Amino acid sequence: SSERLWRVHRRLEQLRDDLHDYVKSELGEAYGRLFAATPFASRGGLPGTTAKLNAWVGTLAAVVNGGPEVGAAPVAPTLVAFVLSFLDAPALDDSSAFDLMPAHQIAVESPTAGIVGYTGASGRVARG
Repeated sequence: SSERLWRVHRRLEQLRDDLHDYVKSELGEAYGRLFAATPFASRGGLPGTTAKLNAWVGTLAAVVNGGPEVGAAPVAPTLVAFVLSFLDAPALDDSSAFDLMPAHQIAVESPTAGIVGYTGASGRVARG
């Protein structure tokens, strides 16, 4: 099967400082347009943090997948690699990475409990 499931724990601070800030830097001016409807969670874990993270990561997944719903052009492979590395994506062992690249998907579970990532045959985002 081409599906891979894994769990990785990240704190809100890690999500902001390591993932969000890198993504924002790499996307440059396009970041504001792509993420306008789904701002990153506020500092301090205020009410609504999980919902904001779910929405932001859903947009990130759509951007990484080149989703037309956000008007995203294909992103640099280095950004995709960084996101997968941040999520500790398991190594592909039974197929070429290039064959599975469009199928990579990500989803957030909660701001501190963990992030679930997976690959599937559809190549589209599914959020948990």
